[in-house]
Amino acid sequence: MNIKLLAFQAAASKIDKNIYNDGSDNVNKAIIKIVKYVGGVGAGLLTLAILIIALVIIFASISPKNVGTAWKALFSCLAGALLFYSAYFLAPSIAAIVS
Repeated sequence: MNIKLLAFQAAASKIDKNIYNDGSDNVNKAIIKIVKYVGGVGAGLLTLAILIIALVIIFASISPKNVGTAWKALFSCLAGALLFYSAYFLAPSIAAIVS
């Protein structure tokens, strides 16, 4: 589903007095879908980057001067992937905070 359409559905949903108690189901569902989509794509891309950097570290002849750069890139991608995975798995909690 298109992200713009989800954002429009969230904005066009009926807002009434229940938004302060339970929240609107349409808004919550749209936020969960958007967070899961962004988290899944980001985690997948960063996991692919981790695999590529690990293969470069293992199989490529990297000069000792550039080894530190490769390890920094690996750990940076690992941290980013963990951030996106946590956003994907905690999407209901993030939606509850936002709404």
